[in-house]
Parts: sequence; structure tokens; C-alpha cells
Amino acid sequence: DKNDDRVAQRYRGIEITVEKPYADRWLMLLGYTWSRTKADMTSVTNPNAALVNATGRTRGREHVFKATGSYLLPFDILFGANFRLESGAFITRTLTVSGLNQGSITVNAEPRGSVTLPKLATFDCRASKIVRLGTREAEVGLDVYNLTNGNTAWNVRTTTGVMNVRYAADPSGQLNSIAQFMSPISVLGPRIIRLNFSFRFGQ
Repeated sequence: DKNDDRVAQRYRGIEITVEKPYADRWLMLLGYTWSRTKADMTSVTNPNAALVNATGRTRGREHVFKATGSYLLPFDILFGANFRLESGAFITRTLTVSGLNQGSITVNAEPRGSVTLPKLATFDCRASKIVRLGTREAEVGLDVYNLTNGNTAWNVRTTTGVMNVRYAADPSGQLNSIAQFMSPISVLGPRIIRLNFSFRFGQ
């Protein structure tokens, strides 16, 4: 037996990282990744899956940029931040066909990877202060996640058709029909602010 060479995925990518070591009270790390994966076919056992809109980009993000850094402010307050920007993922609309002799089948309704989701950006930051008390130390920190309070949908349904939903998932709420395709599955979480206290005993 051997693999069928018609079923193939090709990956290309490059990663660049630039680092500034800690000096003069600050440090920084920058990174960029470009990647692309293309599929010819995913299966030869079913002609519908093998031949219908099978070739194209697979799910993934082509560009990813990240920046992380910290700076020591006066009074020994440490401030850090993390920024991440990703291009939109490639998705493929699918269609389920029923009533066939072999039962229901799902095929790509459009060329693979022909739809791109919105870009995804996140920005988190933190400030902390350590107070030393002899061999012990206390730390107070403030973390802020998703500072811009973005609500980007980073994962969606790809099925063609409609689905019934109730407002706010209320069992007694009105039943509404919405399009399944591009309806959100996962959405970037809201802004979170967290205050932390810790106390460490010396040895």
C-alpha cells in the first residue's frame, strides 16, 4: 500500500523574532509569522469530498504579529504589555445534501478557504509593585485583559442553512431563525480588570 499522491497539503512559512534584552529599565520581544497551507484533496474515498471545491487554503491565519515588553517605572513599578494582531482565518462554506441513496453528505459549497474572517487584535497589560519586608515581600498587581474591549468573532459556523435560537438562551424567549453561516461560535472575551495581592515568606 502507498499513500495516494492526489491527497496532499503543502505548508510554507517564515518566522522572524527580534529581541531587545533588559537594559536601561526596559526590554522588548517582537515576532512575526507568515504561513500558508494549501490542500489539494482531503479524501479519495468519496468523490463528493474529493472533487467538489476541494482545493484551496485550509483554516488558519496567514499573518501573526506579536509584541511583548516591560518597563521599570519610578518607585520600582513594573509595567508590562502584550499586543497580538492576527489576520483573519480562512473558512469554507459547506452544504449538507440529503435524500441521496448513500444518505446525507456534506460538500464544500464554495472553493476551499474563499471566505476570510475579520482580523483578531488583543492588547493586555499589567502593572505591579513589590515591597520587601526583611526576608518577606508583598506584591500588588493590576492586570487588564482585552484593554480595547474588542468583541471579534474568531470562530464561526460554516454550514449553509438556518437555525433556531432564543434570545439570551432564555427558554421562554421568542424563537428566531438566523442564518447558520458566519454565526459566531467563539467571541473574544470582554475586558477584564483584576487586582492581585500576594505575600511571600522568606526562607
